[in-house]
Amino acid sequence: MEKIFCIGMFKTGTSSIGRAFEILGYKTLNGPWWPQGIMIQDTFYVRPKEWIPYYNNIMSVVKNYDAFQDYPWMFLYDKLYESYPNAKFILTVRNAEDVAESDINMLIKLGHSKEKIHSKDKLINRYTVHRKKVLKYFEKKNNFIEIDIFKGEGWKKLCSFLNKDIPNIDFPHMNKKKI
Repeated sequence: MEKIFCIGMFKTGTSSIGRAFEILGYKTLNGPWWPQGIMIQDTFYVRPKEWIPYYNNIMSVVKNYDAFQDYPWMFLYDKLYESYPNAKFILTVRNAEDVAESDINMLIKLGHSKEKIHSKDKLINRYTVHRKKVLKYFEKKNNFIEIDIFKGEGWKKLCSFLNKDIPNIDFPHMNKKKI
């Protein structure tokens, strides 16, 4: 089966896309994932050289699944493309302010102190820079789409890209904020 990588930033619907992959029959590795419980604390990908010793381990896991979402895949799209040039790549997107607010709310819910959480502006910048880098990297490649499930893009766009039939159920929306 083909490889599919969701390379969207945190809080852009990656969990929902992961569930959609499962519904479509893909063996999916839902993140965050890191080899043997080790997780590089580099959620801004500012120390890429620190990841190099783990590439072989990461690539060995890729062989066991069809689809991937969340950490660390979002940061390794170029390495994944080099190894799997025929894979499909999906950038999940969302309003940048909503991404930052959702990230902050999640970290507070997980017990992080507000003082140690990055500012909203820094989180917006992380999202914006990531999106720009991904769009530039894939600008001339035809195995890439950008999808915004928060604006109603879902089964039609995803299934068209993956050449799959549209399931007769609503598109999943995981981790939806309860009002």
